[in-house]
Amino acid sequence: MSWFYLILAGLSEIGFTTFLKLSNQFTKLLHSLGLMAFGAVSFYFKSKAIKDIPIPIIYTVWNGIGIAGVYLVEVLFFAKALELYKGFFYLSNT
Repeated sequence: MSWFYLILAGLSEIGFTTFLKLSNQFTKLLHSLGLMAFGAVSFYFKSKAIKDIPIPIIYTVWNGIGIAGVYLVEVLFFAKALELYKGFFYLSNT
């Protein structure tokens, strides 16, 4: 179950960073509230996963899901060009 929690934490991190962009430096209230909600959910699920999975593994997996997901969100929803070499270098930094 801890791995499921970790995956949910990573997916929540994608929501967190997406709403961070949409909040326009906290000038849009609903997007700012979404950011806080996704951030809280992400940390909650990480705290659940920490019971059975070592912290370095949690951080690496959570980061990898977040980086890959944010890159895909940029490409799919914010009209960024799909450049595979950038995706490779984003993921190679985790």
